[in-house]
Amino acid sequence: MRDWFAASELSEMGLPDMPKRPHHIIRKATREGWKSREVPTPGGGPMRRELHISSLPIPAQAELMDKLLRGTPGHIESQRIKLRQRLEERARQVRREAGMAEAARLDARSRAQMDARLDILYNVEQLQRETGLPMYKLVEHVATLYNSRAIDGIEATTYELIGEVSGRTIQRWRKALDEHGPSALAPRHGKRSARDYRSLIDEDDELRAVVLGMIHDNPHVSATHIMRGLRARFERERIPSKRTIQRYIQVWSKQKAQLKTYISNPDQWRGRYRAAYGSASDGIVRLNQRWELDSTPADVMLTDGRHAIIGMIDVYSRRTKLHVVRTSTSAGIISLLRRAISSYGMPETVATDQGKDYVSKAMKRVLPSLGIEHLEMPPFSPDKKPFIERFFRTFSHDLVEILPGFIGHNVAERQDIEARRSFAERMMKKGETVEIELDVEAFQELCDRWCDDIYAHESHAGLDGRTPFQAAAGQPTRRVEDDRALDLLLSSAPGGDGLKTVTKKGIRIQGLYYMAPELSAHAGEQVLCLYDEADAGRLYVFGGIDAAFICIAECPDITGISRQQLAIEARRYHERHMREQRAELKAVSKRTSTADIWREIVDTNAATAAKMRSMDGAQETHETDALSAASAAADAREAMDAPRELRRENPPEVQARIRALYAEQNKPFERPQYWDNAAHRFRWVKEAALGGHGALITEADWDFYHDYADDLGLGPEDRVMQRQAK
Repeated sequence: MRDWFAASELSEMGLPDMPKRPHHIIRKATREGWKSREVPTPGGGPMRRELHISSLPIPAQAELMDKLLRGTPGHIESQRIKLRQRLEERARQVRREAGMAEAARLDARSRAQMDARLDILYNVEQLQRETGLPMYKLVEHVATLYNSRAIDGIEATTYELIGEVSGRTIQRWRKALDEHGPSALAPRHGKRSARDYRSLIDEDDELRAVVLGMIHDNPHVSATHIMRGLRARFERERIPSKRTIQRYIQVWSKQKAQLKTYISNPDQWRGRYRAAYGSASDGIVRLNQRWELDSTPADVMLTDGRHAIIGMIDVYSRRTKLHVVRTSTSAGIISLLRRAISSYGMPETVATDQGKDYVSKAMKRVLPSLGIEHLEMPPFSPDKKPFIERFFRTFSHDLVEILPGFIGHNVAERQDIEARRSFAERMMKKGETVEIELDVEAFQELCDRWCDDIYAHESHAGLDGRTPFQAAAGQPTRRVEDDRALDLLLSSAPGGDGLKTVTKKGIRIQGLYYMAPELSAHAGEQVLCLYDEADAGRLYVFGGIDAAFICIAECPDITGISRQQLAIEARRYHERHMREQRAELKAVSKRTSTADIWREIVDTNAATAAKMRSMDGAQETHETDALSAASAAADAREAMDAPRELRRENPPEVQARIRALYAEQNKPFERPQYWDNAAHRFRWVKEAALGGHGALITEADWDFYHDYADDLGLGPEDRVMQRQAK
């Protein structure tokens, strides 16, 4: 009888479960790995492919054998018997393979029972080879030996799982193994696995659609609500029992655990299931390349009120900072940045979420001014800034170990430990509040010491076993040389963004006008204003495309300066400024040669080259236009607030420039007959000292001046001015 057939022959026979066209048959054979061979074509043509009959589907094999044997003389009946045996063996092989695949999906309890029965059958085969007894006699003998625990090859766990057996039971197990594979030895009674469960809901597509739709709309829907929904849609005869619905929900939740988590808690799904084959730190190759900022989801109830915690982490080194504030606002975030920049240097980029405190006007002003790129992560995407998220979890769990009163991991105090575990879990949940028996100063100190003394010196797997301290050691950083400029740029701004329009009367903020002579030249322009943190009556004013420093504006209602004197100075400055601008235009109109421009270009390039040659490779100065303008504002503050700067021991030329500013008034300096208010007297004493009129100042004036200076927070060191003035 033939065993090999060409695809064209099989196609002509029209066999069941077979494609109709030859090339489709070849494609199916290639896809499923059928047994095949290449044979020469009669007449010397190209090689053709033939398929073996054993590879065909079983119905096709039976039909093909029947066609081959029909009408042939001789041993037709014997051929049919062989065919049936072959088909039965093939069917058993298919069932055994399916049983082996099913065995891999069994739960632990069913697998243990299957392994125990396989152990008994293995020993039966061993004994048959040793004794040669027929199987029907051997199984009774084995059953007797097993029940008396006399078979040495049996595992102890088998005796524990299977008490006694009979010869008939062993025969049944042998037949089930031969017919259906090892999974047939697993117990089928009792509780079914979720994989095998199939209820009435599975049999009715319409019922299943409604149930799954309600689960989608409300992942935690109860069987009672589903029952009510089914009653509203279908006849009572089609509706299963409540217990059936409960069981269906349980099985579906177990089979579709990931899907249920995805629709009920996307954040949890991202952390538990989302594929994470790469590394979130890929591309981070240098210190301060990227910082991540965030606030704890929960508030902290301290002894002096409710507070929030803002944190930052440098992705490259894992160095961290924590800042305890009343509420998570842009002011608190900027304060954290100030502390982190002072300690670690200037970052290149800062990654935050899109919370209103992180995308506020103040943040949009401060970060570009410092030359920091702001990366706003999409909403509900904690995986976009995983390092700060993981850091907060580490902090919340480790915090309980160092809190006052923690007794340690004692089994006898399990209730207390469970409460502390709940503390860490609540701290990472939005809307929760955790209580800590510390005031804000003590808790801030605890956070600082934990970051600097504990976390910074623990090895990290993501750092190849190094600590954050070791990862940052020896790495170059960008520093701001003028800390005053940094403080100024991080100051608060009126209205959040600080943008105000200059009017003829000055800059209006909350009903008050801030004035300065220099503002007269910028009427109608929009300028950037920043508060002086040490004096609410002063504003730092910046303007122009490059936000250059303009002046320090003062509010007469707060500082007590003379409006009349300020108006005179403003008019003088305005006229002088206009004359200078007209002179500049006149000079430009007369300029006809570009030689001077080339000379300036060469000089500028030479100066730039000299600066670059003198730069330190290990540490560079971080400079932006905003920082330069802030530095100029700080210099102006020194020139304007003489008592403090005399305390700082300014060089004589600066003091001379200050005195010259007041000498421009060209009017005699006299002692007033009376004082308008305390601020008037304080201002007169300062002006007398700066103008060289110290002889007009009495001891009572000096005592008043220093008392008033103490009230303003200037400090007793200003008495240096008295000695120098005298």
